[in-house]
Amino acid sequence: MPNNLDVLDAASVLKTVATTEDPVTFVHTPHQLFQPLSLTMTQTNPVISNLASTAVVAANATRKFLLIQNNDAVNEVYVDFAGGVATLAGFIIAAGGSYQWDTVVGNQAVNAIAALAPVTLTVLEG
Repeated sequence: MPNNLDVLDAASVLKTVATTEDPVTFVHTPHQLFQPLSLTMTQTNPVISNLASTAVVAANATRKFLLIQNNDAVNEVYVDFAGGVATLAGFIIAAGGSYQWDTVVGNQAVNAIAALAPVTLTVLEG
């Protein structure tokens, strides 16, 4: 089945898929999902307790990016992304690991608890 892709102008792409019976044409107009974001980033280094849930970042209605890096060499961190209390059954960021949100990012508070001993995180938020 041959495919032809013709760019008509910067705002429109015409794609024709030819079949033996009936050609089908799809028109796609690019939109803002493909435009780069300009963000002001804030870096923090919260120390996460192993005895109680600790705030990683506060709720932020304008958050578009969040990166959490576990700087500990052996200790994992359990994270709650729903604004609640983190427990040892939450989402795990392994020792030396990180997690990044850059497409669909929650705006609620994020809390964490360390497994065995206090841990320092590096957090980038924008």
